Amino acid sequence: LACAAGTFNDAWGQASADACAPCGETGYSASGSVFCSCAANYTGHPAGGVACARCPVNSTSPPDTREVSGCACVPGYYRLMPGDTCTACPSGATSSVGALNQSDCFCAVGFYGSTATDCAGCAENQTTAGANATGEDACACADGFYTDYPTANTSVCVACPRNTYNRLVNQNTSLACAACPNNSVSEPGRGVDGCDCVAGRYALDGWQTSPVECVLCPNGTYSETVGGQGLLSCLPCPSLTTS
Repeated sequence: LACAAGTFNDAWGQASADACAPCGETGYSASGSVFCSCAANYTGHPAGGVACARCPVNSTSPPDTREVSGCACVPGYYRLMPGDTCTACPSGATSSVGALNQSDCFCAVGFYGSTATDCAGCAENQTTAGANATGEDACACADGFYTDYPTANTSVCVACPRNTYNRLVNQNTSLACAACPNNSVSEPGRGVDGCDCVAGRYALDGWQTSPVECVLCPNGTYSETVGGQGLLSCLPCPSLTTS
């Protein structure tokens, strides 16, 4: 049988899974490996005598990266030379993984500007449909809000009422605010997070489901809080009690 992923065995003729040694927190291996590589966000080559070391701050790497030059800056940062410290993009700007110059930075979602050095934020309760917006006209009502165009000022974004939600940007009617499903609630202005399950229930797949599906906690468990996500949010009843 092959050693499980995350373990290795470099000796012949082994007859037990006990021969498979763990790679450790900084190691990585596929099933059936004879040596470990470094895990994601680490560099080195254990089989070659080079211990795994974490990538510099604000940088990342895929598994089995052997040189520190293989660490790339995370989004929102850039560096000029391999091994350099990753520098944050200007305020309001971000970048893709592996940016190599400040010119690789661009305005983040909710900001606009001609360059990364002049990103301005959209007005209150507004955002942009994506990053790299260059003009204020790219700003629109954020998720959870809408404008009453053409009957009201289009620059004023109105929050969706309590117990409704709107996951979309740039909506111009209150009809964009959908009612929360059964057994769920929301505060005004609820957007991509959707609605929360009431106490005693939990979201079947967390808040990511759209619309959220709220399931009753099983017999013998309970939940006193709103917004439970997953079965583990239901707690066992105290001793000598049930539900």
